[in-house]
Amino acid sequence: MVSKTRLNDAFGELIYAVALADGLIQKEELDKIEEVLQNHPWGKDIKWSFDYENQKNNDPKDAYEKALYVLKEHGPDPDYPFLID
Repeated sequence: MVSKTRLNDAFGELIYAVALADGLIQKEELDKIEEVLQNHPWGKDIKWSFDYENQKNNDPKDAYEKALYVLKEHGPDPDYPFLID
């Protein structure tokens, strides 16, 4: 099982990869991400990870693969439904 910090980083990486899947992160997507994460207890940490990936202009495929690896290593978590919703 990975740490909660690393899990939250993975959430941010996954959100980044999905938002960039069409090649560009739209302002509306950013607004929605901020709106949803402001209501999550770890939202600031998740947003930090998303912002890091975005500022570094990281490859979304790499971000996705890193996130998927962490999620598999971590196993089930009660926060997964939040991420999917």
